[in-house]
Amino acid sequence: MCGQKNNLTRQQKRHPQPSARQNSASSLSVEQHQIEAFSGPLPHPEHLKQYDLIVPGAADRILKQAEQQTTHRIKTESSAVSAEIAQNLLAQVFAFILALTGIGGGILLTLNDHGGAGGTLMTVTIGTLCVAYLKSRK
Repeated sequence: MCGQKNNLTRQQKRHPQPSARQNSASSLSVEQHQIEAFSGPLPHPEHLKQYDLIVPGAADRILKQAEQQTTHRIKTESSAVSAEIAQNLLAQVFAFILALTGIGGGILLTLNDHGGAGGTLMTVTIGTLCVAYLKSRK
C-alpha cells in the first residue's frame, strides 16, 4: 500500500486534478482606454458640434471669437515690430549725431591748438562707437 500511495502522489503531481475553484466558470475582462488629444485655438470639431446642439449658434460665435482674436494678435505683433523698427532707427540717428559731435569737437580742438584733448575726444568717441557696435552683434 505504501507503494501505491507514492505512485498516486507522483501521478497527481504529474497531472494535478483541477480544484473546485478552477472548475468554476472563469470570466475574461478586457479594458480598453482611448486617449484623444487636440490642441489649437478652437475646440475639437466634435465638441464644437456639441456646443452648437446645446446652444444654437454657439459654434458660429466661437469661430467669430477665434477670428477676432487672431486679427487682434496680428495687429499687436505688427505694431510691436513697427515700434521696434522705429526705435532702432532713432537709436542709429542719435548715435550718428553723437559721433559727429565727438569727432567734430575733436577736430575743432585739434585745429585750435588743443591736440591732446582733440585726439582724446576723437579716440573716446570712436572707441565708444566700436564697443557699442560689437555689443550689438552678440
